[in-house]
Amino acid sequence: MGKLRNKTFQRMFLSYVTMIVLCFCAYSAVVIHETAVLKREKAVQYYEQKSSEILHEIDSQIVTAQSILANINGMASMNQLYHSVKLGDSVDSYVLYQVMQDIRGQKTGAGTQEIYSVVCLLDGYDRVYTSEGVIRLEYPFMLNDKKGSYLSEGSLNQLTGQNSSDLTFTKDFLIYVDDYRYRSGTPRGRICVLFDRSRFSRIVASYLEEGDGWKISFDGKTLLEGGKQETSRQIRAVSVIDSRMSLEILEDRSRFRLEPASILSLAMCMGVAVSILFVGLALFYANRFYAPIERIWKMIGKDRDEQDDGFQELAAGVENLMAERDGYRNEVLTISPYAETGMIHSLLSGEMDAGKLGRLYRKDILSLENMFFIVAVINLYYEGKDKAVGERMRQAKEIIRACVKNQGKQQREKDRYICFERDAADLYLVINTDHGEDAEETIYQFYQNISKSLGNEDFSVTIGVDEIKEQIGDLPRSCQNAVTALNRILLEGRGGVYFYEENDSNAYYFPKEVTRQLAENLSEERLDCLKGFLDDLKQKNMVELDISNRGIELLLDDLYVSTVKAVWRVNSTFGLGIHVEKLPPYLTFDEVEEYYCHVYEIVIDEVRANRPEEIEPGAHDREIIAYVDQNFSDPNISLTAIGEHFKVSTKYITMLFKQTTGITYLQYVQERRIALAVHELRHTDASFEEIARRSGYSNMLTFRRNFKSIMGMNPSDFPRQP
Repeated sequence: MGKLRNKTFQRMFLSYVTMIVLCFCAYSAVVIHETAVLKREKAVQYYEQKSSEILHEIDSQIVTAQSILANINGMASMNQLYHSVKLGDSVDSYVLYQVMQDIRGQKTGAGTQEIYSVVCLLDGYDRVYTSEGVIRLEYPFMLNDKKGSYLSEGSLNQLTGQNSSDLTFTKDFLIYVDDYRYRSGTPRGRICVLFDRSRFSRIVASYLEEGDGWKISFDGKTLLEGGKQETSRQIRAVSVIDSRMSLEILEDRSRFRLEPASILSLAMCMGVAVSILFVGLALFYANRFYAPIERIWKMIGKDRDEQDDGFQELAAGVENLMAERDGYRNEVLTISPYAETGMIHSLLSGEMDAGKLGRLYRKDILSLENMFFIVAVINLYYEGKDKAVGERMRQAKEIIRACVKNQGKQQREKDRYICFERDAADLYLVINTDHGEDAEETIYQFYQNISKSLGNEDFSVTIGVDEIKEQIGDLPRSCQNAVTALNRILLEGRGGVYFYEENDSNAYYFPKEVTRQLAENLSEERLDCLKGFLDDLKQKNMVELDISNRGIELLLDDLYVSTVKAVWRVNSTFGLGIHVEKLPPYLTFDEVEEYYCHVYEIVIDEVRANRPEEIEPGAHDREIIAYVDQNFSDPNISLTAIGEHFKVSTKYITMLFKQTTGITYLQYVQERRIALAVHELRHTDASFEEIARRSGYSNMLTFRRNFKSIMGMNPSDFPRQP
């Protein structure tokens, strides 16, 4: 027992006790863990079953939506409606009535309470057809601007891209959307099924217990969620109908974990039984491994009761470790040139804060020791005709890097040349030197070396260079200035070196009311006037004005915006769908002019193809109008029926009424019907339903809406004869 008084023996004994206790704790943890795993597996099975049931319910809703979309796509009334809209004809009231009845039938036939509404939108048309009625938009719905997921969350305003007070659906819905395809062709509109999100939430909640969290996602975006959302195990399941939709259940951890009381009872039962054994094992191993140390102390003449722990070698080991750490730190601080290049690239591209890079610079982590910095952007333009453009560009970039390396060797010893890619066509060049006065000559020499090394007429090399900077934190701004300098290509062409020049003047020539003039010239097919406009821009800005780099950017922006607005006006007038793409950077004015001339030609060709034809007086013109006057109260009268009766096209009838009466066919019929209704109201005591039927309306809703639109009041408010 005398060994227990020795400090070293005490430490060893306590160490072994600790190790044995830790082993026991580890074993206990394994037992508890396996028990918890078993309980967790049961929990997973439970929630997997629940998720399968929930998804089955949701899938049934999606199947219903898909069925509705397919049925509407196949409706003859929708195809007839789109046919009238595409031709610019007025929508016949019977067609409108049939479309509304068919849409309502799809909603009611679905037999589900989760569907709030069914919505149909046509490309280039300013009306929305829903199962509740027709909504008029402020401007036409454009299909090309409404690309999105098949399932999303939002409002009807978001879907149409309009914020109109006439859009009555103001709350958010789950929207299942697909394309409307005229006669199964290319997309011509959108069909949407709106689900009430609150009802969907109740479906999920009905399958789960209180405290469980859940989340429904589509294409990785959360659509609906509920319950507790704190971190816990996630049970994820994917829809059978659409793999992009998934359900995540966040289980209530308290329901499927071992209680602390159970863990404590288990630990105490096992601990009491083995505590004595632990102490005996600790004494045995402490005595066994302490004996050699005791013998060493006796050999060196030290008493076993001495308070010194005898582990002096530990201090030596620590000293050696500290020395190794200092050596490792010195190696880490010696950064390779590749890492240095990566940091500078991050700075120029905006991915690294300039202050952070400056701190690395001050700590000598970067080896840029010279005072001056020069930033240049090298633009490569391939003019060849072969298809291997990517390979040719790669080879050219390798040649440029070789030129940078060679020139770096030929210059002063401390000068640094760093070159790396900016994008597919551009490279960065950063020069760190102590001789800023030779910067311009250095850049020109570099340009000549590149041109000579390429030796290929198919490549045009243009370099944009900023002014000399003295602070590494100025490199991001210097990079932007070098890019701006490349805008001189518009005025002076490719091939050369352009230095950035600070110019406070942003003056440039761009006439007023360009949008209106462009739209008029496009509508009237005056291509020569459009080319004259571009020639005028070129003459005024390239010859008469000393336009700055910033002025070039503003000029190109104004030209693009004005062209887009003018084309949009022409699209609205003629029902076109032309989109104007923005030009890539660094083009000459001839290339800009060629591009916009091509755009104008496309628009004019489409205008010619869609311009309505003037009709010549026909033999049946008076008979057609008389026929409508005699039969306007017939609910079945339509443009198609009239055309078949007189053997003329619906387009001819539409133009005939427009030129003869000054209003559309539909307006003409509606005014005659409402006039008859007014006469009946004044001179008969018939019911509103009977008067609507006599006037040619089979639907009271349509009758009331048209009556109020023309007379300014409801039929019930109209004064009748006593």
